[in-house]
Parts: sequence; structure tokens; C-alpha cells
Amino acid sequence: MPFDPTFLVGNGMIWLWAVLGILGLGIGDWGLLSARRKSLISNPQSPIPPLFLLTWVIGGLALYYVAVLDRGAFNVRYSSFITPALYVLLGGALAAWQRGWRPLGWLGLVVIAAGMLPGIQADLYDARFAREDIAGVTHWLRAVA
Repeated sequence: MPFDPTFLVGNGMIWLWAVLGILGLGIGDWGLLSARRKSLISNPQSPIPPLFLLTWVIGGLALYYVAVLDRGAFNVRYSSFITPALYVLLGGALAAWQRGWRPLGWLGLVVIAAGMLPGIQADLYDARFAREDIAGVTHWLRAVA
């Protein structure tokens, strides 16, 4: 679904910047906590460092940009490569917020879900986004095969 500033009753840009702030500050706090924890004791069971996940997301976005540079078309399969890292970063950021004060993690989750749920609903049920309708291909295959 393309981003629309009129999303969430005209508050789409505010939501986008709020999620970016939640993610950025949470990842910063998560990185500081994990660096502090590593300096105290060396634990091989420690969580995945945020730097690896950030490299995964930014590297994946760079590859995505190169892939669509000559096509100019969006396809979900290109962005699915970074989705796991992005969700782990979101979860780590929310967990870092929650360590400071427990309701902050839940508040961040509500803010993120408030924008994601209508987007998911539009992606699944809005006819404008039904590009992968394979009914015609199925009928053609039955006729030819």
C-alpha cells in the first residue's frame, strides 16, 4: 500500500514520524544496553546486536533500490527480505522502551498498531491493490493444458 499523508484522518505524517522516533530512540537505547551488558560480562547467549539487524535492513533496502531502479515497479517479494529484521528491530525497540517504564512499550505498540492495522486491512481487502489476481492465468492454463 502506498503511503498517503491523509492516512489516519490526516495524521499519516505524524504517525510516520512518531514510529520513526519510537524505533530510533528504542534502537539507540537497546544498543547502549547491549553494549553495557557486553562490557560487564561476555555472554555468548546475548541477543542479536542491533548493528547486525540495521545492516540487514539498510543493505536489503539498498538491494531493493537497485532491483527496482530500472523497472520502477513495486513488488512485495523484494521487500520481504528485510521484513524479519525490521520486525525484530521494532520488537527490540519496544522492549527497550518498556525497560525504562513498563507502559511506554505498550504505548509504542498501540501507536504502531494504530497505523499498521488500517494499512493491513486496505492491503488485503481494497480492490485497488489486487494486482496478483491469477484467475485469468488459471483459466488460460486450463484451456491450454
